[in-house]
Amino acid sequence: MENMDAKGNDRKHYRGIEKQTDNPFLNLYHIDALGRDGTPFHYYFASRNGENNIKHKTHSMRPEGMAVYAVTEDGEKNGAGASVPVSRE
Repeated sequence: MENMDAKGNDRKHYRGIEKQTDNPFLNLYHIDALGRDGTPFHYYFASRNGENNIKHKTHSMRPEGMAVYAVTEDGEKNGAGASVPVSRE
């Protein structure tokens, strides 16, 4: 199971989620995330969904467009990726 550690104990991937902005159509969230080894790190994402309807709370697999890129401490971008749902009719 993906939420279990090597000893079979339940493991959370984050400690908390905080809404950073309050805009009508798109908002920024900060997650106090935990790495696989338990090391904390900051993770940010934007969502069009309301605070109680974000995927971390609903566990829904409904697609939502997103773009991700990493920035190093010296400000360099380390690649880019994008994931946008495509409707096939």
